[in-house]
Amino acid sequence: SMTVGRRRSNDAPGSKFNRAPLLPFARRLEPASLPRGLLQTAPARETMPTSDPRPHFALVMPTPLGPLAVAGLADGAVTATAFGDFAALAGRLRPGATLGAGPAAERALARARRELEEYFSGARREFSVPLAALGSEFQRRVWAALVAIPHGETRTYGELARALGSSARAVGRANATNPISVIVPCHRVIGAAGTLTGYAFGTATKERLLALERDGGDPATKLS
Repeated sequence: SMTVGRRRSNDAPGSKFNRAPLLPFARRLEPASLPRGLLQTAPARETMPTSDPRPHFALVMPTPLGPLAVAGLADGAVTATAFGDFAALAGRLRPGATLGAGPAAERALARARRELEEYFSGARREFSVPLAALGSEFQRRVWAALVAIPHGETRTYGELARALGSSARAVGRANATNPISVIVPCHRVIGAAGTLTGYAFGTATKERLLALERDGGDPATKLS
């Protein structure tokens, strides 16, 4: 196993992409429709979690965009994802988290792997795997709003900010700290002018994810 040190953050600027019109967030942000862990009730004086003592399982799976590493807990709840290897994944977790691989990890993360395979093949448009990322109350609200963006559509930072009663800058910071890429689709957030305003794994990867959703999945991975 390995222990995680300091966590890296995400985003910076890029190219253009067309976006779909804003849908009513009041309808799409119903707590019952969101994955477990995204809308937890926070204590009145909540502070930002600075460490994560929970033991994590991890695996690396192939995707049309390259290897994707996934971390989660023993109950299968996903805590982080990263394009790359275990080192890239460790950078998405808070200090103190441990990563263990092997057969136990494959069993714990079997559902996450299956849903991600279905997503990349075009057979899945929404994820149902439970999520357990650590974050402040505001971060979790933003991450919930990301999950509410429909497959194949995009939103601007400003649109998310208005829906949440916040600022585009604050939403951008929370978006940049989302540790669960793809499943919590921060790639669907773009700049006001339709620009691909950065992505932790590069704007080329962000554009390929949006194109994959627009085109209905990668033909090479279609499920029979």
